[in-house]
Amino acid sequence: MTFSATLHVSPRGKGRPRFGKGRTFTDAKTVAAEAEIRWLLQKEKPPCLAGPVCLVVRFFLLRPKSAKKRPYPDVRSDLDNYLKMLLDACNKILWNDDAQVCHVTASKSYCLTERIEIEVGELV
Repeated sequence: MTFSATLHVSPRGKGRPRFGKGRTFTDAKTVAAEAEIRWLLQKEKPPCLAGPVCLVVRFFLLRPKSAKKRPYPDVRSDLDNYLKMLLDACNKILWNDDAQVCHVTASKSYCLTERIEIEVGELV
């Protein structure tokens, strides 16, 4: 079984954990971004996969004016932080836990419209 979707959302890297008053918490921007991804995915009514999962994800970013000659977004946020945000947001929607993701192909590039393209399938 496979599922694919295009999420018209601005890709955002997962924020660092914050510490205060004897506890650890996630910053508000990260919580809001994860909630937006969850909401967009739930509208698509994807299957929740139970076994090992293969994921292909492409993050498309707007090219800043300062990057006219730079062909790829080789600046912050890091690709792994974009991926962490997405994996956590997809828990209980595309899979039960992101530990099920056994194979990942990910990329980030510039484009005219920000979005995240996801393809997920069961590994056999």
